[in-house]
Amino acid sequence: MKKDGLSIIPFSLPSWRALILSVLPVWFVLLCTIFISTAMSAEGFRFAEATGRAVIMHEAATDEARMIALEDALYQVALQGGAEVNGFSAVTTDTTLSDHFVVRPSSRILDYTITNEIVDDDHYMVTVRAAVGALPKAECATPRHHNVTVFAPSIYVGPTVPAWLAPIARSSLTEMLMQMERHPNLMTRRAITTKLDVAALARANDAFDYKALTEGRVRVETGDFAFVPEISFNARKIGGLLLNEMLLDVTITMHVTDGVSYAPVLDHSATATIKLSDITPSQTFNVLSRSKRKDITAQILGIMPNFISGLTKKLTCRPLISTLTLANGVLTVPLGKTHGVGQNSLAVTSGTDTLWTILRVSKADARTVVLEPLNPARDKNMLQGAKVEFMELTQ
Repeated sequence: MKKDGLSIIPFSLPSWRALILSVLPVWFVLLCTIFISTAMSAEGFRFAEATGRAVIMHEAATDEARMIALEDALYQVALQGGAEVNGFSAVTTDTTLSDHFVVRPSSRILDYTITNEIVDDDHYMVTVRAAVGALPKAECATPRHHNVTVFAPSIYVGPTVPAWLAPIARSSLTEMLMQMERHPNLMTRRAITTKLDVAALARANDAFDYKALTEGRVRVETGDFAFVPEISFNARKIGGLLLNEMLLDVTITMHVTDGVSYAPVLDHSATATIKLSDITPSQTFNVLSRSKRKDITAQILGIMPNFISGLTKKLTCRPLISTLTLANGVLTVPLGKTHGVGQNSLAVTSGTDTLWTILRVSKADARTVVLEPLNPARDKNMLQGAKVEFMELTQ
């Protein structure tokens, strides 16, 4: 076909392509997913308060309004622990831009209590106080005093160890005890002439036991620790035909058990290898190369400061756990100020209606504390016999 001197070539779409074009919408939507973290991110465990509100639509809807207000309050305290904002933008063909956002709490409510409820005309208001975030992990940051009783040690000196080192094994025990008594976080009681016999302690009734009545029986109370030191000296020879070395292997171990139950808690060990002398065909060379006794003794005793420091740190990093006892409506545990638990200290146990049950120390004595649930409506009978773990912070 020609028109005005131009050649025009007819063009037509295949029927299936024309069908696709005919059903295309006149507008299109561009979705961009945005993930935004708010400036107030979760900062770990914390307490938060918020008030929720709801409209009482009619007289019979009071309970419904209360639940809506409670839900609103819990949502707000959860947001105080951190929030995430998910959103998208939609663009139409006429360049209209609309944004859509969904705000979600990024933290969990561990436990809560209702502190106030008000009905104001046609509004229901509920105020809550909640523990939000994540339970704090033990960071060993808070110094804690430990009451320890040191029982009779186990001392072993191998047959190949030079005889003059046998008294040093006993001296190393004395140095260990001195380091313990100097440590600010250890309250040490010496019972090194008493062997820890767990079976005998379990059998004996101190009220009727002759030995307990006449001499007294050493027992370790709940929350305290029993220490049983173990010191081992072994000598060995290494080397070849003409040149050998005599070495001393020193192993220090502290066996730690809980009070009352005497269940094993941990074993803390330290080892050191000390050169005693060279062994050659030349007796003169052997004498000249022999280490001085005072230097060897200093190396052995020098193990103790770091050994006791490391042991104390391990004890401090252990969670402080006890069992709740309910008597006359009062919850108590046999731990107190001597164990680093004071007024307003917090404890946690597994919850029923909530993830956890938070408890606060309302009264603290030397070896006993009284705890109250964060939610006073919590049934204390459900907490009888529960294991509670104390946290390194107060309310």
